[in-house]
Amino acid sequence: MTKIKILHVSGADIYSGAGRGAYWLHKALITEGIESIFTSPGNINNNENEIFINPELLTRKSRIEKLRLLPYAPRKRDLFSTGRYGINLLRLIEKENPDIVHLHWINNSMISINDIKKINTPIVWTVRDMWPFTGGCHYSLNCSNYITGCGNCRILRAPKTNDISSQIYEKKNEITHKIHYVFISKWLEKEAKKTNIIKRGKSTHYIANSVNIKLFPYLEKNKARKTLKIESDRKIVLCGAINQNAIYKGYIHIKKISKIKKKLGIQLYSFGEVPNEQGIFDYNFGKIRNDEELSKIYAMADCYLMPSTQEAFGKTAVEAISSGTPVIAFDDTGLEDIVEHKFNGYLAQNNSTTSLINGIEWVLNNFPAGEYKRSYISEFMRKFDVTEASQKYISLYRKILNRN
Repeated sequence: MTKIKILHVSGADIYSGAGRGAYWLHKALITEGIESIFTSPGNINNNENEIFINPELLTRKSRIEKLRLLPYAPRKRDLFSTGRYGINLLRLIEKENPDIVHLHWINNSMISINDIKKINTPIVWTVRDMWPFTGGCHYSLNCSNYITGCGNCRILRAPKTNDISSQIYEKKNEITHKIHYVFISKWLEKEAKKTNIIKRGKSTHYIANSVNIKLFPYLEKNKARKTLKIESDRKIVLCGAINQNAIYKGYIHIKKISKIKKKLGIQLYSFGEVPNEQGIFDYNFGKIRNDEELSKIYAMADCYLMPSTQEAFGKTAVEAISSGTPVIAFDDTGLEDIVEHKFNGYLAQNNSTTSLINGIEWVLNNFPAGEYKRSYISEFMRKFDVTEASQKYISLYRKILNRN
């Protein structure tokens, strides 16, 4: 069988959610005999098939983008990317000569829309948030302008019909005909298919986001707490995110819940980057870059709270369940693919703090030890295993190349 060569492009480092998913897929493809080349920001490995870009190069491009956006002054807590700037990856693509260029989360000035337009190789784009089909935002929140063409952007200081968001949208319309889109959750696919951009796309597919579940084995809660030297006479509710400040992550709900912690008999623990506010969290583990430690952190909790009002997938929820901890999340998000209501967690009514609280109480009353049967975890997690995802991607690659 003809060998396939894939070049992955990720603007997220491999410690982020989007970066980890892309990197794990790359490693799994190699195991399956695919020639896979991975490029992203960083400088940690010297493997032959991994090309890490100096982050400073991306920072310079990002500074230019920020300067260009000054007249619009995007709100600080809303991530907005123009896609106008990127390092020159066309030379790398030409040098490696892959059969398929596989794009992942490409922001942070990794590659520009104009350069994507110049790629002559078939393109697969794994959509990891809403940006590939909006005029610049990564999550739309209450705005629906992305469906028809953007403009009057809620994020910009001086929105107008033909603002920069509508211009970016049109730029994406110029490349969509050559792209095979892959959505990591059914919710993301549903939102995308409403838009003019995706309707004009070459093809669309759903492949569940992948996790290296071997890194998050089931661990008995008391053992995890003993290892982490945690002593608490109250139930522990864990929250985690690379950046809890992002509006869509639902930090406002965590703040409201923190006010009634004692009444609920809980403590709030967290990991990742959290707002600098006193009294919200009882303990913060900080940024975790060790999967073994992260697995223990998940396992020590009585439940994991993920109050994102919009979420493309929710990799930390999969990791938590794999480690043996039930998850409370909002419905009408990518978490619906992961959380089975009142079975491995609780799906609350979207954007309702009261419903989240009901979920916490239900889970703590019905999962008193915060544990599942290992046989259930093994069966449930198989559909999110990176090996399963890699097989589906290989099948997609072959179909695309056969058609071409």
